[in-house]
Amino acid sequence: MTHSRPARIWFVGTLSTAAALVVAWTVWIFAVPAWHEHRIVRALKAVNAHADIRVNGHNISAMGRYDLDDFKGEEFQGRSAAIALAKVVLDERRDPPLRWLASMVLYTSDYDEPAAIPILMDALYGNDETGRYCSSSAFRGFGKSAVPAVIRALKHENPHVRRCAADALGNIGHDAADAVPALTEMVQRGHWLTRLAAAAALGKIGPEARSAVPAITDLLAETTIHDEALDDHWTPVGLREEMFAAFEKHAQVALKRLTE
Repeated sequence: MTHSRPARIWFVGTLSTAAALVVAWTVWIFAVPAWHEHRIVRALKAVNAHADIRVNGHNISAMGRYDLDDFKGEEFQGRSAAIALAKVVLDERRDPPLRWLASMVLYTSDYDEPAAIPILMDALYGNDETGRYCSSSAFRGFGKSAVPAVIRALKHENPHVRRCAADALGNIGHDAADAVPALTEMVQRGHWLTRLAAAAALGKIGPEARSAVPAITDLLAETTIHDEALDDHWTPVGLREEMFAAFEKHAQVALKRLTE
């Protein structure tokens, strides 16, 4: 028995649609998780490549004991992964190295998920030191979309929150150019730590921040800022000299970048 032409066309069309659905299902089941897993592998490699860097007293290489098994759940797949990773950064019950690893995954990625930004802001505003520092790294993966919220944090009463907000803007880099006026104002007045941190951030933003060169030059020429650092009740006594030297160096590097 022969089939009519319309019947044959219908059959071929149905077969093509079924094949397309099979391909789409295969990509969703296998390719999407593999693509996300590749992001985490990249982050782990970035961690290993910087094993000599010490963050908040912890050697980053300590994160090497965590592997992909820590990020295998469904919540870490696809678009919602940024939210799950941000929650790891925020969660004080998590082991600090794992929180650092989550922040590094966000740092080295380009997740376009605005819903994760308020979670990281909660970590930035919190009393948990690890959460603040981790969030300042994680914001880099969100680029311009995170800048308005982080700029608002520059007005926080706690200088360590303001310092981490400045660090976050510096990590975002040239995409944080809208923060140049607020950071320049921070360089000119306030707590010594936030002023030096703002200068360092401006250096990372790059050429868009050259208007801040006079303010950074004046800051580094001040003779009283070192005394302020040594009398700072916000910073443990044993760390004051070391922290001042480190942040002063960052500001000097920033000035050099902006004047070259």
